[in-house]
This record gives sequence, structure tokens and C-alpha cells, in this order.
Amino acid sequence: MTNLTKLAISFFVFVAVMNGFVNAKNDESRKIVNARIESCSACKLVDLPEVQAFIYDDVPAYNNIEIMFIGGAPPELVLLNKDNVEVERINIEKYNREECNELLRKYGIKKKITKALVESCSGCKLNRLKDVKDFIYVDIPTYSNIEVNFIGGASPELIFMSDDDEEIEHVDLEPLTRKECNDLLINNGIRKKNEDELLWDQSKAEL
Repeated sequence: MTNLTKLAISFFVFVAVMNGFVNAKNDESRKIVNARIESCSACKLVDLPEVQAFIYDDVPAYNNIEIMFIGGAPPELVLLNKDNVEVERINIEKYNREECNELLRKYGIKKKITKALVESCSGCKLNRLKDVKDFIYVDIPTYSNIEVNFIGGASPELIFMSDDDEEIEHVDLEPLTRKECNDLLINNGIRKKNEDELLWDQSKAEL
């Protein structure tokens, strides 16, 4: 193989690698992370009750989205990357309320987690999962806005939910330690009960 041939091969390899790098960077720059609603505060919205209800009633329930009121502006969903650079802009005038919500779900904008549910058998599998069993029976009663639903034969699963009971995320608890289970709740905004709440629970149990 001549030096010229080696040089040519090296050049084409370099170009291929650089193209891959550029494409990966472009893909990353188009990844939707945040969103913004731009709209007038009333004007056009008066004639668009479904969009108005979406903006005023539904959008506040989502994470990573803000509302920007601009005089005379048509209602638009602006999709942003991690640097808050605009990736896409969608006019939502012709969408109904459910379609607007579906747009957010489509682009990965999730509702805020406000409560949680654990579904599990009451014994069975839990007898060999001491950390998870202690989490369910000992730790969960010390948290607000979380319930346990015992289902015969069910594997222990944590379900994070929005205020309107939409299921946002399911987590298999079997492989987790007790600390990891607790960290999941804390990191997703499920708060510990305060002392007064714990005393109230205790007094109810004693009645």
C-alpha cells in the first residue's frame, strides 16, 4: 500500500469520524428538554376556550414549561433544548385542550409529581426482600401523599402520579435497597410528615 493510499484512507476515516461527531452534536442540540407557551393573555384566547383552559389550568401542572404573555401574539408552543435554544415552534390555535396536553406528552414534557402509590403483595415476595419490606411497612407511613395497595402475588412497584392521578413513572422496587427506596421518594418531592402529622396518625390509630 502506497503512502498516498494510506493518506487517502486516513483522510476518509477522519472525515467519517468528524461527520459522526457533528451528527451526534446536532442530535443533542435538537433534543427537547424544556418548553414555553407564548400567547396574548386574553385577546385571541377569548375565542379559543379550549386553548385558554389548557394554558391557564393545565400548563401549571407540568414541569419544565413556562408561560410568556406577549400582547397580540397567537398561542404557540415553543420547544427548547437544554440550552433553552428554540428547536421547534407549533401554533396551537387549531388544537383542542386534550390535543394540547398530548403535544406536551409527545415531546417528553411531564406533569409534576404530587403523590405516589406502592403496589405489592403483603407478604410472599416481601419475605425475601427485607429492605423493601421495611420500606413499605416502616418508612412509608412517615411520608405524606403516598399510599400502599396490597395485591396478592404482585411484585413491589412504586408509581409516581400527578395531581389528577395520571401515572408518570413506574419503578420496580425489588432490586433496590431501603435507602434507595427512600431516596426515590425524597428526590421526587414526596415529603416526610411533620411531627404534628405523625402525632395525629398515632392518635387515630389508638382510637
